[in-house]
Amino acid sequence: EGEGEGEGEGEVAESVYKLHAVLIHLGDADHGHYYAYVRPQLGSPGGGPWLCFDDSNVAEVPARQVYADAFGGRAGAGGMSRNAYLLQYVRRDAVPSLLHAGDAGLPEDPSKLCEEGSK
Repeated sequence: EGEGEGEGEGEVAESVYKLHAVLIHLGDADHGHYYAYVRPQLGSPGGGPWLCFDDSNVAEVPARQVYADAFGGRAGAGGMSRNAYLLQYVRRDAVPSLLHAGDAGLPEDPSKLCEEGSK
């Protein structure tokens, strides 16, 4: 969560933001692979579960995995780096209108999201 400033003249508005998604790059400057962590139920108590979208694989993951991957560093014997490439925040007071909190209708098995999207 973070704070921002308003856009009015001389007006400073305090806003609180929630982390909604993290895009990860695994590789180096010449090549690599991207995958994303997203909290589609951000308006739920506790922010909802984190889902990892990696090509056609979708799985629920613990928050500590999201933060560990986003922090960066070397991964595996090949020495490729893993870093957050993009962070997406949503202003807390905008969550209900932007993300339709409580209306996500996620299946019990997150991998079903890919199957439903391909119909």
